[in-house]
Amino acid sequence: MGPFKFGIKMLRLEYKKTFFYALTLVVTVAVVFLFLNYAQNPHLGNDLYQSQNVNTGIQSINFGTMMCMVMIAISILAAIFSNNVYLIKKTNEIAVEQMSGGSISEITTYLIGQNFVVGGLAIPAGILLGILLNPIMNTYLSHQL
Repeated sequence: MGPFKFGIKMLRLEYKKTFFYALTLVVTVAVVFLFLNYAQNPHLGNDLYQSQNVNTGIQSINFGTMMCMVMIAISILAAIFSNNVYLIKKTNEIAVEQMSGGSISEITTYLIGQNFVVGGLAIPAGILLGILLNPIMNTYLSHQL
């Protein structure tokens, strides 16, 4: 059995870990989608570069956009943290693979294959969730402003 097929098999066997890792990625992608949409939405009074100083040519960024960028950065850090936790839980599998004679390239293929499959499913699901939540967020924010 090749490392990619072994990785897929292990994803199925450890479906709880995989599900929560994928859920973290879905929520992260949805949050990034929503806040990027908010930062770019001129109808909410929050255009990304709202004003430009004519004398110096320096563009100023408003407070709402800065908060969006902070939320996006926090979301990306959460995704990185969940990936690290997910990989720490994989140490037993990596040790078994290495003890079985697996090379570094096979172990790398195993891990990249798993992350590619989970990310390939989580990113479109996160974008879809962001698209579905976008009207709700826009309605809420337009009433708040």
